[in-house]
Amino acid sequence: MKVKILLTAALVALFATAPALAADQIYYADPMILPDDSGIQIELNNIVASDEPLGSISWTYPPSQYRYYRLYYTLYNPTDHDIRYQFNINFVDSNGTVYTTEDNILAYGLGAGRRVSDYFKEYPIPRNATGLYLRWRHLNTYVNEYEMTNIALQLQATPTPAPTATVQPTATPAPSPTPNPAPVSGLLPLAALGMIACGFCAMKAYSDYRAKR
Repeated sequence: MKVKILLTAALVALFATAPALAADQIYYADPMILPDDSGIQIELNNIVASDEPLGSISWTYPPSQYRYYRLYYTLYNPTDHDIRYQFNINFVDSNGTVYTTEDNILAYGLGAGRRVSDYFKEYPIPRNATGLYLRWRHLNTYVNEYEMTNIALQLQATPTPAPTATVQPTATPAPSPTPNPAPVSGLLPLAALGMIACGFCAMKAYSDYRAKR
């Protein structure tokens, strides 16, 4: 019984202290294509920073202290012969600390004209690391010495949602008031009748006058 209680308490403590998962961040390398002197062409597709590991040991690199950077890449052999190549790219922060991968980085062969995609290497990096960039170690065959090339990382911009157009209500025009007739215009019919009556009176008076003569 005591063992069950202790296990339950441990699980509760684990979930209570686990950090909330943040959204993945996507970075792009600049430059994205690295031509190696061996003839191999390395294409750095993108880098995904995640709170969840895919290949790292979470007990060694707990999510509460680390993020997991996955470097996705493509290898292309444009030559007419097989090439044996060893992938050697690490992360470096602003303090100069180098972060390597636990994934296999042994040399392997790539056939003539072949392109292989969907490769990735995962790098556990402390959450407080800043100013990260890539460092590529490659052989300069001209001087037969290894060189270091630094590769900048560009964070993918978060798309801004387009504003939704608000439909504005159309104003209903107010009805035009019907003009009331002026008092004078209302008396015009009466004036016309009066003039007609006067005309009849004048005609009758003229007829009586002619009859008396």
